[in-house]
Amino acid sequence: MLHLDFIMHSFDRAIRLKSEGEHLRATLDRRWWVGDVGPWGGYISALLAAAIARTVPELPLVSMTIHLLRRLEEGDAVVAIDIESRGSRLAHVSARIVQGGASGAVALATLGVNPQDDFVSDFAMPPAKQPDEVKRRNESSHPYMQHFDIRPTVLVKPWSGENEGTLAGWIGMSEPRALDVPLLAAIPDAWMPGTWARLTEPAGKVTINLSINFRSAISEGDLGPWFVRVRSRHVERGFNDEDCEVWGSDGRLLAQSRQVALLSRRN
Repeated sequence: MLHLDFIMHSFDRAIRLKSEGEHLRATLDRRWWVGDVGPWGGYISALLAAAIARTVPELPLVSMTIHLLRRLEEGDAVVAIDIESRGSRLAHVSARIVQGGASGAVALATLGVNPQDDFVSDFAMPPAKQPDEVKRRNESSHPYMQHFDIRPTVLVKPWSGENEGTLAGWIGMSEPRALDVPLLAAIPDAWMPGTWARLTEPAGKVTINLSINFRSAISEGDLGPWFVRVRSRHVERGFNDEDCEVWGSDGRLLAQSRQVALLSRRN
């Protein structure tokens, strides 16, 4: 029989959790890093979403806000979960990733069910070329980016100040994997920042917090690609915002997010 690591998807290996007393334990994988500066924010979102969903499996995630507090390192980490409140329709759960006795990331999530028939939306999926008509983006050297097949449908010139800050395109996994909540939690942080298209001088981006609203239920076996739109609307005092929407391969809105990031330049 093959060892589990040989048949498990690389994403699932990276977010694998083991029970240890009252907490969970994870091993942070450097293959999901942003250069050498630390774990990709989407990886941390996925890990926290997996831990929260595992703790209250009977209720789906409705929203999650993550605060990235300090740099996390490769290797062992504790994921501590607390059920703050729990009812028949709603639960509120907090989670934190801890290394060396200090929290590196903290999340607060709402889970729930509320079977109502109302539907109103201003978020139809934008018209776009099909994925096989769009060239794959290959220029990023960040380790985590090698796991994705990204095909922009809106092309921009970074640092030109010529674009309104709205980017879009298709995203899938290089090694095919069906979409689920942890992967959906990662995707909003996977696209090139719209801020880069608005500024005229290069700047790095360090995510401070990320809020995700989970909308339609994910279709079973959705292997993608999925459509993403990212918009940057305000930059001031060295901070920027990034709004993101993610649509399933069937065109349904699956997630909306907003993150606040710190612009980083070497002075």
